[in-house]
Amino acid sequence: MQFKQIIGLDLPLKVLGWQDARGKVRLSYTDPGWLAQRYQIGTDADSVINALTKVLANITEAVAT
Repeated sequence: MQFKQIIGLDLPLKVLGWQDARGKVRLSYTDPGWLAQRYQIGTDADSVINALTKVLANITEAVAT
């Protein structure tokens, strides 16, 4: 929100756990890079976006294994 306050519409970031038709549990989330593009956040936020992307990937990978 420091870069563009309107992104607060999609914050806090969330992870959705759901079960597919075959019974497999899935985890989904909105990619922070996509949010940055949606709200036209400039490259000055790249380090924050990259860090958030890594954190979400690590969390979902740890939970899924």
